[in-house]
Amino acid sequence: MRFFSDELRNASPYVVRVFLSYLFEALWVVKSEALILSFTDLYIYALNDSVKTFEYGGEELKALMAMILFYNKAAMQNNLEVDIPVIRVKISEMEVLRSKSIIDSYTHTYELYKNQLFALLSSDKQKFAEYVSRAKQHAIKMKNKYFINQIKRLEDDE
Repeated sequence: MRFFSDELRNASPYVVRVFLSYLFEALWVVKSEALILSFTDLYIYALNDSVKTFEYGGEELKALMAMILFYNKAAMQNNLEVDIPVIRVKISEMEVLRSKSIIDSYTHTYELYKNQLFALLSSDKQKFAEYVSRAKQHAIKMKNKYFINQIKRLEDDE
């Protein structure tokens, strides 16, 4: 993890976002969420710079959403406070950018992560169920068993 952290300090914000999205998800899959928090400084760097470089389209939006989702899952699981207003502002920015871009192959994945994140942040059981249902719909459209299992884990953790 130290090697990854050191190498990412020399990478562009885009590379950091994409790499962290995959790394965070992998750490979540193997139930090593606490290691995600060791990348907090890079997470903040990538998050703060995200509005400047959305030239990569859907992949960048999907990566940013995944990075936010898995970081906040780790934070909540480790009883750290999550700054919900900042997350909602970032999601609003992404929604504006997404509405201006061409819908591409990352749309369902982006929506799946977004609805999981909203479910995670929701304190209302009914809203949680609605977001989970939306996420399931996107996973089913993709016919992706991994994503369906990811949503089941979210429900089980609730």
